[in-house]
Amino acid sequence: MLKPIQSSGIALRRSINAHKLLRNGLSASQLTVDQESVRAADLVREYFEALPLGTDLPKLELQPSDDLAILAAQVYVNMFTLDNAVAHLHNAVVVLEYASRKSPQSYQIHLELVRIYRLLGMFVGSRRCLPDALDFLQC
Repeated sequence: MLKPIQSSGIALRRSINAHKLLRNGLSASQLTVDQESVRAADLVREYFEALPLGTDLPKLELQPSDDLAILAAQVYVNMFTLDNAVAHLHNAVVVLEYASRKSPQSYQIHLELVRIYRLLGMFVGSRRCLPDALDFLQC
């Protein structure tokens, strides 16, 4: 587990980079649903702790903590691949939908949402209506 984020953008960048490097170095034995659940909770907690760093940004700017939400969603998707529980995908959608409200211009968040909605069976171009964050794709 990493240290909590201080109130600076530099500490946040370091934390995000550390999470990415640690995630990249995980062995197959470290990728269990229980361990991933702890990692996802830590990433979501850290995301919410870092949100105040972007409170004074203009609406068109990206939140500095967006990568934490994306990483958390990727952990949830990995949990889905481990045990096929759709609830993990729903958790990922909740995190990313919230993050897309805070950072509406983040194409990385939108692309990750498309990926997860496709896993849930919502295909672009079908007659189904996609949620607000995906309106730019036009059903």
